Amino acid sequence: MLISDFLAWLKRVTPGKGDGFTLFEILIVVGIISILSTVLLGYSQRNGVIIQLASNQAKLQSLLSRAKALSIQTYFEGPGEGENVCAHGVGVEGQEAYIFQLWGDSCPGPEIGSPSDAWMGGYECRGSTELREERLAGELDSINFENKLVEIDEGESNLTCVIFIPPDPVVKINGGEESASVVIRGKDDTGSLGITVTKDGKIELFK
Repeated sequence: MLISDFLAWLKRVTPGKGDGFTLFEILIVVGIISILSTVLLGYSQRNGVIIQLASNQAKLQSLLSRAKALSIQTYFEGPGEGENVCAHGVGVEGQEAYIFQLWGDSCPGPEIGSPSDAWMGGYECRGSTELREERLAGELDSINFENKLVEIDEGESNLTCVIFIPPDPVVKINGGEESASVVIRGKDDTGSLGITVTKDGKIELFK
């Protein structure tokens, strides 16, 4: 509507013979359409990045909450004979976050608070000799940021792994830190969002 109004106005104020449009008038209209298209495309892409930031922040929150819930669920299912799942955790490597299980021959006892530093004190992410780490393979058990409009900001993120040890669960972050975060950002520097895990088991979102 705006373009047709502009054409009508341009026709009135432009001197000339005949009823057609001049080359000059057509070039002006094409230029205006190109500018509007560029503005709308940029706006659309920016909105797409903002939506993906919020969506993937929520997915990270869900991934951490799922690992925590699986850890408690495993505890209530009780130990079996031989090797048992003792804990669940989330690892972050490069542009991927994933849930893993920790297997061991002996797990903490049933008392609340029983997971001890003696049991987990020597554990290092992907470096334990006493516990076997196994990644879960379900669709809800990992997030890969490759080929997306957003990515993990490796310079601002410091979460390597977090482990939830039932039944409380006790939380071990990067081997023994108070808290750690994952920050995701738009690849075009549109913005960033993040998530923090604390040793109390809190999962907090931040901008």
